Amino acid sequence: FFEDEKYELTKYFTVTVSPDTARQDVEWASAASFVTFTEDGKMKIGPTNMTYNDVEISVNSRGKVATAKITVLAKPLDILIDGKKDLNLYESAGQKTTTLTASIYPDSAPQDVVWTNKTPSVISISTNGNTCNVEALAAGNAEIRVESARYDVCFEIIKFTVYNEELSVNSQGLLTAMGIDDGGV
Repeated sequence: FFEDEKYELTKYFTVTVSPDTARQDVEWASAASFVTFTEDGKMKIGPTNMTYNDVEISVNSRGKVATAKITVLAKPLDILIDGKKDLNLYESAGQKTTTLTASIYPDSAPQDVVWTNKTPSVISISTNGNTCNVEALAAGNAEIRVESARYDVCFEIIKFTVYNEELSVNSQGLLTAMGIDDGGV
């Protein structure tokens, strides 16, 4: 379950008591102070600032007890990319590769991400967890999407421009090209 500091989370649980002819009334319980239950099995978590909590809940039917463990996670709010969001790569010279690292905010949220190459004809990617290695293949515009593996509405788009070659200009060549005689300085 994802828990947000500002909101309470509500989930329903269903318990089946066997045999069908047995009384179906049950009692819900949890030792966690931020977990409450209604008689119909509605569980409320929060409000709480606690994250990554394992919450044990139990249901009791005339002395027979069943338990379950639930993990309450911080909701991913943003993905931060180490390095630039808009990058230039060069197909044949200069910076042909780059490495990106993603982290999810807040730090207490699950950190696993999914990388997707939106333009495989322009760049290739190889990923290892939160790290993505990018290589220029052909000139053009490229995009990579990185998203939380558990909450796909938390994502970033990284844009690249891949150029044919890196240009280098020295001041003498520039002056000559412009028709300026600098007197050999």
